[in-house]
Amino acid sequence: MLDQNFIEFGENLIKKLDANHVAVDAALWVYSQEEEVWNLWLSFPRLVRKGSQQAYSEVLKALLAIPGVNKEFSYYLDLVTIAKADDHLLRLIRNEFKTGKGISHIRLTDHFIKGQLVKDVLIYRLL
Repeated sequence: MLDQNFIEFGENLIKKLDANHVAVDAALWVYSQEEEVWNLWLSFPRLVRKGSQQAYSEVLKALLAIPGVNKEFSYYLDLVTIAKADDHLLRLIRNEFKTGKGISHIRLTDHFIKGQLVKDVLIYRLL
């Protein structure tokens, strides 16, 4: 189950990235059934073109600015996945949902998109 603390962490991280003028075009929690873990997928098309290292650097800078999280930044950084804009699952969800630039809370559980099961996802932002 996606813990409320994780949900708040995701919101705070997006807000910090926005405040740092990092263009986040996708942000969503994705549950991996195989690994039985949640990961916060973030997509930064402009940064990824420069390499995922730049994207992780911006995430780390934002993490260090969140009170409480900064003390355990390595734990929280492990929860983050830099998603490529052409990722199959991300494209499927993006074709069905758009949120605008704010922070939404769209939950998909056992949802089928074009015949593919999306087990569990919490969408904050999809542009």
